[in-house]
Order: sequence, then structure tokens, then C-alpha cells
Amino acid sequence: MIRQLKIIFSGGGTGGHLYPAVAVAKNLEKKHRCSLLFVGTKKGIESTVIPDLGYNLKHVWISGIARGRFFKNILFPLKMAVSFLQSTFIILGFKPHAVIGTGGYASWPVLMAAHMMRIPVFLQEQNIKPGLVTKSMSSKANTVYLSYAETEKYISKKTRKIITGNPTRDDLGKYDKKEACRFFNLDPDKKTVFVFGGSQGSLFINNLIKKCAGELSKKQNLQILWAAGPRWAEELRRDVKYNNIHIVPFIKNMAAAYGACDLAVCRSGATTIAELTRLGIPAVFIPFARAADNHQQKNAELLYQKGAAYMITEKEAVPGKLISLLDSIVNDPEKLKSMSEKSGNLGKPDAAGLIADDILNVLKRR
Repeated sequence: MIRQLKIIFSGGGTGGHLYPAVAVAKNLEKKHRCSLLFVGTKKGIESTVIPDLGYNLKHVWISGIARGRFFKNILFPLKMAVSFLQSTFIILGFKPHAVIGTGGYASWPVLMAAHMMRIPVFLQEQNIKPGLVTKSMSSKANTVYLSYAETEKYISKKTRKIITGNPTRDDLGKYDKKEACRFFNLDPDKKTVFVFGGSQGSLFINNLIKKCAGELSKKQNLQILWAAGPRWAEELRRDVKYNNIHIVPFIKNMAAAYGACDLAVCRSGATTIAELTRLGIPAVFIPFARAADNHQQKNAELLYQKGAAYMITEKEAVPGKLISLLDSIVNDPEKLKSMSEKSGNLGKPDAAGLIADDILNVLKRR
């Protein structure tokens, strides 16, 4: 086995692609001496998160395809070509033993360059229906790590694939409810509904909760922890002033937020689902209607079928329906307990460790 492994991670644009990569990276570092490099873009979430975590980050020029916007895509072929060349030079300079891709447009040129240079490529897919990067690169990968068994049908039979679950951060689960409520100045004796829409918030969810706020304020046994996003939090704080509704712009300590949470109202991105199921938190999902291949709705439908969550599409999402659904869950301890157990049964807390172990075993044999 090589004394110090040099590994490139490429995946970003959103937290859903980035945080699984970080989870695997941290597990690799625990198990073997590693030198790690992340490759992403200047505009993606990785541009701030990765340096803050102390990892090195190199940039490529590529950006995503603007669906339905022809003129915004004119430069896309040029960006792909330039990003492929940038990736080639990054690989030549770093000389990695492997490249690990976790999806997002920034990962394709890095993975393709690595494949053409005969460097082992590993893929990690978060969603039930795989994204474009996994579809296009899976036949070239040493291994594809899947979050769901249902994804196998989309991957070539010749490709080595392992169902591991979706990697999540190791600090989840370290807070009990009293500690977590103390962190946010919440009442531990009340049921806490955690509302969030990703790192930047969701305008759709914000508008929906704002319309529900008056009714929600009347629920004596309920409190709302609402991560509204930095763009909208101040305005919402001015407009929504109720003692049991706590609005914050952004939550860095998600472990504490989940610790306080009895029920989540959120989007149904793969990383969100992986974190909720790891902790056994029931949810009401409002899938992002414009997600690629409608993957968020497919994610939410699976948890609904398993009894771990409910789903309301954006077309169905009206205040009366959401309030009625929240009442039916929060006021029924047996339902809440059953949903929590079924959510926990779907969780894969050791996903990052399984992936790290397998990558090390593969590289050991080379």
C-alpha cells in the first residue's frame, strides 16, 4: 500500500454534491495517510466551504447548463473544453492515485481527464435516478457507490457498484433535545418543527410558511425553527413576529438543529434525506419542482412509500393543507414515533466509512 495516498475530489455547485465528498474525505484521512485536493468552481458552494475546512481547492471554468435558455449556453462547449484542459494540468501537477466524483457539472471534466490518463475513477451517486455525470461516466469508473438499490437499474450491468447509502457528516446525533433547544433558545417541552430550504433558503417555502404563520402561532404545543436564508431572513423577521416562531438566516450547526427537531418541513434533496434518515427524523417534503429529472419528487416518493415522510408538491402546497398535515402528525404521538422509526430504518450512518474502506482496498490491490 502506498504510504501517502494523493486523491482528488470533484463534486460541488450545491451542498448535496459537496458534503458527501467531504464526509468520504474525512473518513479516508482517519484510515490512511492522505493528501487531498478538491476541484470545483469559483461560484459553487465549495469555493467557501472547502477553504474553511482547511482543504486545498483548485478551480475550473465550467458552469452548468441553463435549461431552456439558449443564449446563456452559447459558451458552454468552450467552457467544457477549457475546463478539461485545466483539469488535465491540475492532475499532471498533483499526480493523484485516484479521482472521486460526487456529481455536479464541475466534476465531469476532472473525471474525464483522469479516465483518459488511466487514473482510477470512483463515483458516488446521491439520488435514486442518477445525474448526468454518473450516467456518462459510470461505464468508465472502477466503482459506483449508490445510495439506493433502486438506482442499480440505471447503471450498466458491467459496472462494479455497491449500495452504501449517502455519506453524511459525522457530527450528526451529538446533541440531545435539551442541549439542542438550549443552543437555539427554544423550549424543550414543545414539539419543534424545523423548516429549511437548503443553505440559501427557499423563497417558495418561505412564502408558504409566512402564510401559515398566524395559525401556527396559535399552537401552544408547537414551535418553529425556521432557517429562511440570508436574503430573506430580516424581512421575514419584520413581518412575522410570534413568540413560537424563531427565524434565522442560516444554520451552521445543523447537528444542533436536527437535535431540536421533532419534524422537518423541507426540500427533498438527497443529502437532506440522508441526514434525516440517519437521525430518524420524520418529514413533510416539498420537492423543488424544477429539479433536474424531477429527482427530488422521486426521492420524496420513496420515503412516503416507506412510511417515513409525507409529500406535498408545489402545486398542492397551500396553507390549509400544510397546517392540517402538521396537526395530524404532531398531535399523534404514535404516528410521529412510527414515522421516526421508519425513517431511521432507511438511514445509512456508516456510508462514508464503507466507501472509504472500499476505495482503500481497491487501491491496495493496484
